[in-house]
Amino acid sequence: MKLEQVFQAWGNWNPGKPKVLEKLGGLSNQSYLVESLVGSLVESPVESELFVVRLNRESKNLGVSRHREKEILIAIKGLYFSPDISFWGSDYLVTKFVVSNTKKSPELKMIADLFLQIHRVDYSNQIVMNPLEQLSLYYHQINSPDQRLKTCYEAIANQDIASDPNDFCLCHHDLLPENIIQSNERVIVIDWEYAQYGDPLFDLAIYAESMNLDQAQTDSFISAYNDGYEKNLNITSLRKFRLISALINLLWWKIEKPEKDISPGLLSLENRIFLTGLI
Repeated sequence: MKLEQVFQAWGNWNPGKPKVLEKLGGLSNQSYLVESLVGSLVESPVESELFVVRLNRESKNLGVSRHREKEILIAIKGLYFSPDISFWGSDYLVTKFVVSNTKKSPELKMIADLFLQIHRVDYSNQIVMNPLEQLSLYYHQINSPDQRLKTCYEAIANQDIASDPNDFCLCHHDLLPENIIQSNERVIVIDWEYAQYGDPLFDLAIYAESMNLDQAQTDSFISAYNDGYEKNLNITSLRKFRLISALINLLWWKIEKPEKDISPGLLSLENRIFLTGLI
């Protein structure tokens, strides 16, 4: 999908003339900030709107489902954290641009509340994302894994994970600061391509691991979540879920960027696994 193809369909939903202002960052997809101009200096005052055009890159086998993402975006439409969808095609998504009013990482209590709101969404597609199956999917795409990677994978993959299916709900699975936009009016969550029905504890573990939360911060985070939860989550598997998340993240980088050296991260993970007594 090329940006020119998106612009060819622009008039189907917007009367303006699109113009690229800048190329935005993004690891999985390519996004652009686009201005849409309506009117002209001769005929009438010029009005403009800003949009983000996300071109969906042809996905590798990473568990991404564009069809499921669309289902979820429809399910969350109108909720306070939902992005404002303007238009979508089979290979792209157009949303209204929102200016972030802060560069600071959100407070843990706010993040915990955001997770609670997402986990309460009524979502009917209950095909469950199994973290160990996701880990296996990634691992078996690595050609000739070295001994350290094999050791880490086998130690983690052979663990029993205690999950209660009664807790399963819609999970984002990628709720990192770069996917949270704090505007003056509300907090918006973007990039739902990994979202799926699953264990809420794994969703929380992904955030805790990605943010490198220490024990005190993790306890505070889980406590803030449980304060608004109907029943306290059983956090028995939290440490194992964090290890799974850490290895999935390293494998993601190796699949997406084969030239990337993940050995420092693997060494750190191997030490953590050893300290937990799994090897």
